[in-house]
Parts: sequence; C-alpha cells; structure tokens
Amino acid sequence: MKLREIDDEELLRLYAAGDREFSAIKLIYDDLSGANLSGIKSCGSDLGYGLLNNTDFSSSFLRGAYFHGEMDGADFSHASLEGAFFESAFLIGANFSNGNLRGAYLPEASLDNSLFIGADLSGACLSQVTLNDADLSNAKFCGALLSESGIARANLSNADFRGAQGFFPKTNCIFSNTIMPDGSIRNS
Repeated sequence: MKLREIDDEELLRLYAAGDREFSAIKLIYDDLSGANLSGIKSCGSDLGYGLLNNTDFSSSFLRGAYFHGEMDGADFSHASLEGAFFESAFLIGANFSNGNLRGAYLPEASLDNSLFIGADLSGACLSQVTLNDADLSNAKFCGALLSESGIARANLSNADFRGAQGFFPKTNCIFSNTIMPDGSIRNS
C-alpha cells in the first residue's frame, strides 16, 4: 500500500479544523513536540523520524503505526496501539496507561520512567528494552517477549506476566500480587 505524504503544517491545520482521520500517511516533519493530536486515527501510518517529545496522542487509534525517533514524555494513555512499531524509539517518561499495546513491537526502546498502569501488552515484543523506574502496575504482559530487557526499580504491583518469556527483573522492583510467568504470585 502506498502511503500518502503529509507534512507537519498540513497535519496540524487539518487537526485544528476538526479532522481526526490520518490513516495510511507518511508524516514528513522535523519537530511536532508538544503538539495535541489526541483522538487521531492513523492506522498503518509511518509517523516518521522527527521529534514527538511531549506530544499528546491520548485516546488515539494508532493500530499498526510506525514510530521512530524521540518521543520522550509523549502521552499515549488510553490509546489503541495494537501491533504498533516503536523499534529503538526513545520513550523516556512516556505515558501508556490504560493503552492497548497487544502485539506491539518495541525492541530496544528506551522506556525508563514510563507509565504502563493498566496497559495491555499481551504478546508484545519488548526484547532489549529498558524499563528502569517504570510503573507497570496492573499491566498485562501475558505471552510477551522480554528477553535481555533491563527492569530495575520498577513497580510491578498486580502486573500479570503469565507466559512471558525472558522476564528477569533486576534489583529493587516492587512485587505485590505480581503474577509471574509460571503463574505463581510474588510479593516483595
């Protein structure tokens, strides 16, 4: 499928006019940091290599979208990111709370200090990510791939890791009713 190219000025102009449908686009931009794009629908789009620091994608439908580059502090809370690609992305301090990331692809992503409270990452690929100081409370990682990931000082309270592969949290994580890959319950 050929993606329609759109630049940042056109995207922001259309968004300001009330348009929220941006599927199958290739976004050409340098810096959309701090932009409010909450509630957009952009399925199967390539959202580029520019800066998206502190961009608001809350409550958006971004199934199968490709993200690259810097997205530190971005807000993906309540977003549908099923099958989205975030390979090698910088997402430090990003908010994915209550998001649907089932089958998302996040290998080598930097996710330190991020929020995944109540998020569903079942079947997601999180190999070689860093999740230090992240809040993963009440999140689902059923069947997720976490091989070679760095997880230290993270809140894992009520998280569900049943069937997750390669889940070996490092030091000082908070365990409270955490369901481990083998189904056992772990408490600190």
